Amino acid sequence: MVLVVGQIHGNECSPTLFSDAIRRRPPSNVGIWLIPTLNPDGHAAYRRENANGADLNADGGTFAQPETQALRDFVGRIRPSLTVHVHSPNGFAAAWPAATDSSALAMCRSIADRTAIRCAGSAGSRSDRSRLFLWQGLEPLGETLLVELHAVSDAEVPGARPRPSTRDIPSIRADIDQVLAVVDQ
Repeated sequence: MVLVVGQIHGNECSPTLFSDAIRRRPPSNVGIWLIPTLNPDGHAAYRRENANGADLNADGGTFAQPETQALRDFVGRIRPSLTVHVHSPNGFAAAWPAATDSSALAMCRSIADRTAIRCAGSAGSRSDRSRLFLWQGLEPLGETLLVELHAVSDAEVPGARPRPSTRDIPSIRADIDQVLAVVDQ
């Protein structure tokens, strides 16, 4: 079973295309649990943070926010073999943990071979326990594949520096189709 967590930041648009693709053409070889947006308040306000002003992606150490608490509890109940965290605009994929034998790292490399998305290896970590990335806090519950799609517009995540290149929607959808094919293998 694979869990897909879309739109953790409300000002990231490409994750909605990812969720839409799963709804239209769900993978046939793996079961999918889909959370289209973890941050509905941020999505409605087109801002990175939730209604409490918190960055949910930096709440993996304390799980202080209701959204991250619900995600942690849900992951603990369903115990997915893989959790896919979908972001934009940086155009890379990564694994957590990034052990050389992890299936998430193998998927990352396969995605890079098939798309304009590069494989960064490790999804990264923070040492400050109170600000762990969401995937770090969920690590005891399984592997994570981080997918950072390209942006569809420069208005998406305007503070990202250096400014990653944007891509048109058909190109992003083509990348998404390939990512989903890798997940479905």
